[in-house]
Amino acid sequence: MWAITNKDNGYVMHVIENREDVNKYINTAHLYYYIPDFDKDISLLHKYNYLQKNFFLKSWQDIKNTRDQLLTNSDWRDLTSYTGDDQEAWRTYRQKLRDLPQDYTEVEDIVFPTEP
Repeated sequence: MWAITNKDNGYVMHVIENREDVNKYINTAHLYYYIPDFDKDISLLHKYNYLQKNFFLKSWQDIKNTRDQLLTNSDWRDLTSYTGDDQEAWRTYRQKLRDLPQDYTEVEDIVFPTEP
């Protein structure tokens, strides 16, 4: 498993199992580091401390910031010019992201939706 983290704030943005998928994220944005072969149950609820080299739970503000970044990254899929046949699935995904603060009271309970 690999965690793709934002260089600026340590937010875990993606958790992937396939080594080939690491390059997809590393090559598309110079914002990301990857943390290979960790043995914890890591998700988008976590943040990586580069100095201490460990993961910890995000705050609610961190969760909202992660959600906002995921929404920004998928904005283009909600445009009328997007020709993919999965636009409705992307709209559902984006709505679930917007609903996270209303749907959960504890950070530990949050389940981020999966990209279509």
